[in-house]
Amino acid sequence: MITDVTIVQLQPTELLQHPANRAVTDERLAELQASMSTDLKLLQPPVVVPTEDGGHRIIVGQSRVKAAEALGWPTLPCILREDLTDAKALLALWEDNETHAHFTTAERAAIDAELALFPEFDTPTKLARATRRKTHHVEGSLAVHRLGPAAAHAIDTQQLTLDDAVELSELNESDPDTAQVILASGRSQQIRYMLAKVHRKRNRARLLEEAHRKLSAEGVAVVPAPRGFPHSSEAAPLDNLRTADGEEIDAELVRTQEGFGAVVDFVHPITSARITYVCLHPEAMGFTRATGSYRTPEQLQAIEEERAYLNEQREQLETAAEVRAKWLVRNLSTQTKAAAWLDDTLRILATHLVDLEGSDLADRLCGAPPAVGTASARKAAHRVIALTVAALHQTASQPESRDDAAIIDTFYRLLWSHGYVLTEAEDEHHQRCHHLLSPRPASGPGANPADGTEPAEEHLA
Repeated sequence: MITDVTIVQLQPTELLQHPANRAVTDERLAELQASMSTDLKLLQPPVVVPTEDGGHRIIVGQSRVKAAEALGWPTLPCILREDLTDAKALLALWEDNETHAHFTTAERAAIDAELALFPEFDTPTKLARATRRKTHHVEGSLAVHRLGPAAAHAIDTQQLTLDDAVELSELNESDPDTAQVILASGRSQQIRYMLAKVHRKRNRARLLEEAHRKLSAEGVAVVPAPRGFPHSSEAAPLDNLRTADGEEIDAELVRTQEGFGAVVDFVHPITSARITYVCLHPEAMGFTRATGSYRTPEQLQAIEEERAYLNEQREQLETAAEVRAKWLVRNLSTQTKAAAWLDDTLRILATHLVDLEGSDLADRLCGAPPAVGTASARKAAHRVIALTVAALHQTASQPESRDDAAIIDTFYRLLWSHGYVLTEAEDEHHQRCHHLLSPRPASGPGANPADGTEPAEEHLA
């Protein structure tokens, strides 16, 4: 119950503005002047609090005070709240600003950051409870304040979400240069792609460090992968070697001995480091190779370049897939949102062979599979859409081949038709699929050069 409320007449020119308040726009000032010039005058008095020097500071109603000053009012009625602490006064200011449509992300973030300095609101959970928001929204707002005006602009123009801002802020703590480069990249999907790329790089470094630490503690020498590894290098995996008696080599018995070691690398998708135990000089130690053969330096160079090219493609596509999966969850995780995809999904199933196996992404899109006979028609349709989209998503997460170029092309068109913007990696992937789908020029006498043109695009209806 409020007991310390008093209506007082104060001079508008003597009232102090709160530093956290928004600027008053000319349009808003003109509206208020027109309203306050009628017989009704002022229906909602501003709210002020006393200052230590005997003055008064505006908490709510700064625009009305400005309008009264412009109209030449000598005084105006104000609600004096002597009961408000500094923290509660700032919270009241936040509440008032939140009712205005032009309350920007940067302005909200600035007030949130000030509120967070008070013990009453010093955790995102406390502040979220006081302002009736979700905790992650508050965390995002505080992250925007730490990142600065560019992040606020990116939020207001929908290049970033508040969740993205939290990720960027965490990166900004350890690598501000990279965070600012990402923030300046301009496109929402590219920002998210670059964020995912940084996370994958850091995760890969962490996995490598953990594997190296584990092997070193066990007394195993970690060696870099030699050129041509595993089939055409001098060092060879133990599972590819045999003793003079034709026996396999037990890695547990020899891995810590001299002349042996471990190569640490990754396979796609990257979920953990791969440890391969090797013999550094197998022939010198009397071992024979079960498979593999010698390659010339030129052949090795070509093999390595091809492998590096494919690995780079996989890395880019898996990173893009992380961004795409988040977008799919945001746009397909309810039956209402998924309903718009049903016709396109059925058309794809009628024209392409799609393996509708369950997956983690499918479950994220529509929940776990329902018990037999318990699903409604809408839920069943949602499940079919989720399984189809998840299967296409998985296919598009790997380098293209002639066999799956058509389905990848169809998938990207489906995404386009529902508002998805391809990352640069996906756009390049799509162009490579187009190249594979283009008819090859006819050869021989009388060949028509026009036969080599690209087919007309077919859009999903």
